[in-house]
Amino acid sequence: FAAPEIFTLRAMRLAALILLFSSLLLCPQAPAQTGKAKRCIAQALRAKSQRRFDAACARLEAAIRADRHAPQAYALLGGWLIDAHRFREAAAVYGGAVGAVPG
Repeated sequence: FAAPEIFTLRAMRLAALILLFSSLLLCPQAPAQTGKAKRCIAQALRAKSQRRFDAACARLEAAIRADRHAPQAYALLGGWLIDAHRFREAAAVYGGAVGAVPG
C-alpha cells in the first residue's frame, strides 16, 4: 500500500521546516532571550506537564510576543503543535522563527 502523494509532500515540507529551524537554533548570532520570555517558557513547561496544552501554547505565544528572538519558544511551540498534528500552525510558527532571526 503506497501513501498518497499529498502525505509524502506534506512530510517532506515538514521535515524541511524542522531541519531549517534546527539549524537556526545553532546559529550563534541569535541574541539571548529576555527575562519575561524565559518566565513565560517556564510557565508553559509547567502547564504542559500538567497536561494543559492550550494554556501551555498560550504561554509560549506570550514568550514570542515578549521577545520575538526567543528560539526556545519557537522550537517548543512548533514541536508541540506537530505532536498535536496541527501541522499548518506549526509551519506558521517555524516561518515566524525564520523571519525573526537577525541578519
